[in-house]
Amino acid sequence: MIAPREQDIEYDAEHIGDQFYIRTNDKGRNFRLVTGPVSDPGKKNWKEIIPVRDSVMLSGVQAFQDFYVLVERENGLPQLTIVNLANGTKQRISYPEPVYTAFPQVNREFKTKFFRYSYQSLITPSSVFDYDVEKHSSALLKQNEVPGGYDPSRYKSERVWATARDGV
Repeated sequence: MIAPREQDIEYDAEHIGDQFYIRTNDKGRNFRLVTGPVSDPGKKNWKEIIPVRDSVMLSGVQAFQDFYVLVERENGLPQLTIVNLANGTKQRISYPEPVYTAFPQVNREFKTKFFRYSYQSLITPSSVFDYDVEKHSSALLKQNEVPGGYDPSRYKSERVWATARDGV
């Protein structure tokens, strides 16, 4: 057991080496990331890696041998951020359109330099990519075909912000 049950408190854990990487909402509804030693993962031994942030929801964490991936939502858009375990550097995967959806695919290999994810937008059909953690680049593996002569260059998507009457 990592932590005893508490009303309205959630946590899930990923295992890397001698540490658990634990995503929990114990300090706020947007979740934070802590580590705890496998030998004694209780709350008293948790060390905060990423604090709760008002503007970012930490939706998940995926663990690999040399890195982990933060699955986040910021400004209403999904973000995938790779964190190098050796030096703590972060790489956020970038996308070609301003409005999209992206999410992790099934990643069965723990010892890998690739992270597989899905991406699609109003212009780009559902696509699967491998992100090379060392080269900081994505490679298209598969994209759904759109029948009927679809030409993405004939379309544009944009994200527009408007101020409401109450100033928000």
